[in-house]
Amino acid sequence: VLSTIRADIADDLGVRRDVEVVTGSNDSIAAAFGSGALGPGQATVMMGTTGVLTVHHLVRHVDSAKFIVTMPSSLEDRYYVVAEAGLGGKLVEAALSEAIGCELADGPPDAIFEQALQLASKSPPGSNGVVFLPWVFGAMAPAPDPRHRGAFLGISLNTSRADLARAMLEGISMQMRWLA
Repeated sequence: VLSTIRADIADDLGVRRDVEVVTGSNDSIAAAFGSGALGPGQATVMMGTTGVLTVHHLVRHVDSAKFIVTMPSSLEDRYYVVAEAGLGGKLVEAALSEAIGCELADGPPDAIFEQALQLASKSPPGSNGVVFLPWVFGAMAPAPDPRHRGAFLGISLNTSRADLARAMLEGISMQMRWLA
């Protein structure tokens, strides 16, 4: 909370004069607060266009070699760690439509994830040997390397769209695990 709204602004907006003004935040900071991951050892994975690990830390930290930094947090006694793994949700959408050839469902934004889960559920853990490397724009945290590129490995004549979908979800999940 920054302060109470100025009386002239409250009057112009037609709101009560005791309304409190608060700061906004970006999506990854909001995810950390919304999940309750505020204590030591607690973290949140946010999967939007990109995959981001969010965690609070007691000291300021910059590791440019790993592409992991802290920023001031809304909590006065700690910092907010941001570590971005690269594309996440956008990669799911692109892989399903382009590489796997699925028609993307119209509907709410999370419909694409539901479609990916349904398709992937038809393949066993390990995706029948198919592995997906999620670094379509190079690797980011925790080991930045612009030379890395995405790929499906282990494809055979028996590989199904379900195997590709599961491998994609497993590859993105393993990237987030590595980041953690």
